[in-house]
Amino acid sequence: MACDRGREDVTLLCDPSAVKRQLHKLDERASILDTLLDDTHQFQKALGRDDQSRLDQYLTSVREIEQRLDVARQWELRPKPTTDEQPPDDIRDQKQFFEKFDLMLSMARLAFESDSTRIITLMVDAFATPPFKLHPDQNTTDGYHNLSHHGQSESKVQQLIDADHQQMMLLHKLFSQLAEVREGEDRLLDRTMILFGSNMGDANTHDKIATGRKEDKFGIDIDVAPALYARASQMPHIRPLGIAVHIGSQLTSLDPFRAAFCRCASSNSAT
Repeated sequence: MACDRGREDVTLLCDPSAVKRQLHKLDERASILDTLLDDTHQFQKALGRDDQSRLDQYLTSVREIEQRLDVARQWELRPKPTTDEQPPDDIRDQKQFFEKFDLMLSMARLAFESDSTRIITLMVDAFATPPFKLHPDQNTTDGYHNLSHHGQSESKVQQLIDADHQQMMLLHKLFSQLAEVREGEDRLLDRTMILFGSNMGDANTHDKIATGRKEDKFGIDIDVAPALYARASQMPHIRPLGIAVHIGSQLTSLDPFRAAFCRCASSNSAT
């Protein structure tokens, strides 16, 4: 499935002509690779040892691409599961933030339920969200990203709390629906790994793009992380599998990573 800012979210799921176009693209790419291989075989024997090694690396990459194209073609030709669900109507109105999110989660559930795919990535783009409908009779005063930089405005804080709570309710709805579907002897939820990531710090406090310091916005304070991890472990629909750490970019030494991993290991042992 290909998505383009909500304009083509359901096209490849419902349009046979889209599948035909995709197969044509795959055939074109395969013919280009065939031409490249024919050209390289013509002068391969005349190359020196070092050039032979470089060419072998290149041909290996080409073969890997060929294999990926073959897998992609097999997927396009594979009979798709049938479903009683009606094709969804796309939501074009950006103000319907939660309705759109709910639609995408429902499509993800249906894709897993019908075994149409095994991996789904969904990004809720807060930067592209204008003021949106918080309730049927209430719109937010600003976009989601600007609400997170609330400047301690009580109105913005309350709107942000409301928006985040509604997102969590939609996520809970997804978990409940996955738990209702049986797949063999297990629930579909038991066979599904879900990672929901978010900025759990206070986006209102960070200084430009600075990261890695305790007072900056990324992640959860390591001093409170063990308690939150333990609490999450007790929740019925959440199964914590590990922890991640962000210590900044463009590091040229392994020492900060060693220190961070040791600190995480120490914190994790406390749980």
